[in-house]
Amino acid sequence: MGFKTKKYKEPVNPVGTVAELFAGVGGFRIGLGAGLKTVFSNQWEPSTKIQHASSVYVANFGENGHSSIDIAKVEKIPTSFEVLVGGFPCQDYSVAKTLRSAKGLRGKKGVLWWEILRLVELHKPKIVFLENVGYVIEWRVVNAAEYGFPQRRIRVFIVARRGKTLGKSIKPFDYITKSGILARALPVISTQLDCTEVDIEEDWGRVSKYFNKKSSEKSPFLNSGLFVNGVAYTLKTDAAPKNKEFATLGDVLQKESEVDDAFFIPENQVKAWRYLKGAKSIERVHKESGTKYNYAEGGNGLSRSRK
Repeated sequence: MGFKTKKYKEPVNPVGTVAELFAGVGGFRIGLGAGLKTVFSNQWEPSTKIQHASSVYVANFGENGHSSIDIAKVEKIPTSFEVLVGGFPCQDYSVAKTLRSAKGLRGKKGVLWWEILRLVELHKPKIVFLENVGYVIEWRVVNAAEYGFPQRRIRVFIVARRGKTLGKSIKPFDYITKSGILARALPVISTQLDCTEVDIEEDWGRVSKYFNKKSSEKSPFLNSGLFVNGVAYTLKTDAAPKNKEFATLGDVLQKESEVDDAFFIPENQVKAWRYLKGAKSIERVHKESGTKYNYAEGGNGLSRSRK
């Protein structure tokens, strides 16, 4: 039996308009569709002649307002909008890479961030919402599973809000935990009494190039934070979802009795699998330069063996 998606419909009475960069197949558009109307979108992948993601986007949402060209060739967005969103490429920021190979804002993919900045400076939208920053900028590391969705997907969300006097009235702790955009959309509780302040005195390009280069240094930034008036405020928070009726993985899994034995780990392999799936930090040496670095990865859930 085939699977057919519901036909997407734009909101009848939108509360705002959106321009979507690095649109992919339309994840942001679906997420924002409850009240915001997308008036422009751009998706282009340089490594392939056939633009598969763009084709899927058009098939789902139509051609109106969509472009499939290099973002660097988008001189200006041809229509007015209030919110700019984008899931810009993450390869040069990924924790899956070593510090030596992760190029940050100067990497081949990382430089695409500057295209977003160029269009933000040109159009000055009221709100900027980025996945993977005069704006007040807040960030949050979000695990979809902690809000009831049936997958363990961890992503960095970044929201920037423009306002001449906005920064003067903000109380960082309250903004991060209660009044901010992310706090209202994805409720949290704080695990500490107040924020930690991190002064950002250097320009962003230099911070990107040299920040945390020593493997022994621990990042001062926690999973939630706010950047306003040149100071970053960071805070450790835990998810506190209001709606606990969301689907969980258990709602979509087959009954254990219906699963073939081939999908279960034999008892004699459980120890090895626990190591492979567990969190680890391993010191390694680069073959060419002899530089030592730590390879680290987080733990993943492990299914049970069938006895």
